[in-house]
Amino acid sequence: MTFIRNGLTFGLVTSAWLAATASVAHAQDSSSDRTLAAQTRLTATLVTHLQVTDKDNAIVSPAGIAAALALLDIGTSDGFRQAARGVLGFDNSHPAASDFENLRDQVSDVDRLADSPTPTLSFANAAVFDPRLEADPQIIARMRDTRADVSVASLSDHATVNSINQWVANKTKGLIPEIVDDSISSTRLIVLNALYFKDDWATPFNKASTQQAAFHDSTGGAADVPMMSGTVTMPFRSDGRFASIDLHYKSGRFALTLVTTRDSPASFKEFAGVANWLSGSDFEATRVNLQLPRFTLRQSMDVLPALDAAGLADARHDPAAFAPISRNPLDISAILQKVYLRINEQGTEAAAATSVMVRGASVRIDKTDSVSFDKPFIFALRDEVSGLILLSGYIGKVPAEPTQ
Repeated sequence: MTFIRNGLTFGLVTSAWLAATASVAHAQDSSSDRTLAAQTRLTATLVTHLQVTDKDNAIVSPAGIAAALALLDIGTSDGFRQAARGVLGFDNSHPAASDFENLRDQVSDVDRLADSPTPTLSFANAAVFDPRLEADPQIIARMRDTRADVSVASLSDHATVNSINQWVANKTKGLIPEIVDDSISSTRLIVLNALYFKDDWATPFNKASTQQAAFHDSTGGAADVPMMSGTVTMPFRSDGRFASIDLHYKSGRFALTLVTTRDSPASFKEFAGVANWLSGSDFEATRVNLQLPRFTLRQSMDVLPALDAAGLADARHDPAAFAPISRNPLDISAILQKVYLRINEQGTEAAAATSVMVRGASVRIDKTDSVSFDKPFIFALRDEVSGLILLSGYIGKVPAEPTQ
């Protein structure tokens, strides 16, 4: 199978978390602000249900999940749409169809960034329909209109598996070499999202200042990790035991928000009251003496159980959920996500691939502060224009650096 473009280039939930983020959506009116509030809630949903122990990392791509489900929404029932909208973190103050239409518009706009000479972000959607599905041609056409690359090919053919993995590898610059294997032979539809991000810090760290230092996890353990340090003027927020920074990149469009504690290390649940800080709001320009670990992390997981726990299960099992796509009853069997994140002195490189498997059935700075991320922290890598969160999660321990 060859992915072809019809003129297009392929280019966790606790009530406390919900309460902490609920005010964001009501206070903001633009579609990007509404999306950002929803993406923050989705981060909470996913990490809460995916984290195995308090010291484990749980890294996800809320943007990848939202983009894939927004594309799939073109062929879903009203019942599934309502459930999926809530699972993605949107409240019901707007029509569900409007929220998904806005998401598709935002994804298309972000997709166009790849057309620039030196893109910071590549963000693309795709769908592969198995001929056995007998999909409605109008649904396929509508998906193609969103700038997604849509093909019809046998998902039981190894060549199709290779083509899907090649697309993912190309879109993630080889950081995620594959997302599916031959076990998809019984699948009837695969909806994909892939993203790649690379940008330098607006103010890079001096490599000579990086030294080994202890990172303390929430269970009392500690391990030496490479700790970057420097004094940087940046948006900063602090309240009680929590402190947060908003690191910006050279491109000017993206930001990395991190929140940690000033005292003892915290589990993910303890960050519930400051969840809305990940939106980057109410920060004040401050000169910060900063310590931040350098690390590279890879993670792979099926996020469907987390989404089911948040309310998707009944809707996806409904025989009519995907009736607009095909007269054959369908169900989502898995939502696989693989992520890559590297933070170093120069900047950040990140990639994520998401696969939804559908089967039969300038100011004067006077303030100074300090913050050290030598203990667990939450983070969100945000697109400040669309409101999409490219990667987010909880770092409970810093992984060992790969050997050269």
